[in-house]
Order: sequence, then structure tokens, then C-alpha cells
Amino acid sequence: MPRKNIGGKEGGTKSFSGLEQLFGSKSRFNLLKLFFRNPDKEFFVREMARLGNTQLNAIRREVQNLEELGIIQKAETSDSKKIFYRLNQKFILFSEVSALIKKAELLAEKKLVDRIKELGDIKLCILTGALLGTEAPTDLLLVGKINREALAKLISKFEKEINKSVTYTVLSIDEYKHRKSLTDKFLFSIIESKKIIAIDELEEFANDREVSTLF
Repeated sequence: MPRKNIGGKEGGTKSFSGLEQLFGSKSRFNLLKLFFRNPDKEFFVREMARLGNTQLNAIRREVQNLEELGIIQKAETSDSKKIFYRLNQKFILFSEVSALIKKAELLAEKKLVDRIKELGDIKLCILTGALLGTEAPTDLLLVGKINREALAKLISKFEKEINKSVTYTVLSIDEYKHRKSLTDKFLFSIIESKKIIAIDELEEFANDREVSTLF
């Protein structure tokens, strides 16, 4: 099986703004991302506004719109004081909208990696954990030299863009090799997890044909 390229060059720097236009507004797009990333969860309006970093009035308006479209629906709960909503997974365009949002996230991750490259000399970059919707001890592993203060600011900005918390780990090349030689549990749990290899100048995964790449 050939290595899988799941990124793409087209529209990388404008992935989110383009889809915001497609879906009608930034508020609606943020709301859709929240529900499609959490298809089995239920949310009340104020919670949506907080998690989506969106004004309450805008959320109320979009909740009404999405409910009328059949994308979300009221959920039955024991809490009579709050109205909860959940994603309607039987919505006729569920698969298509889900695919668009996942594509937007991949393009945002590509944009993140491009910016990380500008901050130092990174030899290995692995995306995993929350960035791929899986469990891992960290979401982003970087091996090499990088401006850590600038990286922290970049990650903070990225978290706001995708409305998701991102953990990251930076290792020097020597530390990475030392941990690998010791079969370090933390490191190998990342290596063995579902992952995307964004940078691999160390050629650690050059012969791994099952690995997904971002480009």
C-alpha cells in the first residue's frame, strides 16, 4: 500500500475563511465544527458560545437556523432548566458536511506546520492525539531546534482558530535518539499511535508504507 497523502496544496492558507463563506458565517461554521467534532455529545446554548468562542446572540440565531435545517435537534435530558442540542446524524448531508470540516482541519494543520518550519530547524514533526481524534500523550511532537516562545504563541493562536486545546512536546535530536534507544514509553506510545508525519528529515518513517503524510 503506498504512503497516503491526505493534505493538498489548494487553498491551504484560506481553508477556514473559505468554508465560513460557504456555510454562511463564522458563527455557523464554528457551531458546525463543535457538533461534528463531538457527534455524540449534547450542548446547551451558553456552552456552545463559550466553546465556540462566539457571541451568545449569534449562537442563538445559528442554533435556530441549524435546527430548522435538520442538522441539529433538541436532546431529551433530565435537566428541565436547560435545552440541550445534539447533532442529527441522520441528516441527509451528514457525510458530506463532515468530510468538508475534516478537510478544513487538515488544511489548517498544514498551515500550522508551514509556520512551525519558520520558527527553527525541525527534523521530525508528528501530529497525533486530539488533532486526529485519538488518544495520545501529546498532540504534536517536534524534534529539533525551535523558538519556544514563538511556538507557544503560534499554538495558542491555532487553538483559537480550531476551538480545540492542543498539547505539544519539543525534544532535541539527542534527547529523541536517547529516549528511542531506551524504548521510552512516552515516545513509543506516540510512534505507535494513529499519526500524521508532517516532517521527517531524520527518515524515521521512510520505509513505513502505512504512515500517513500531510503533504
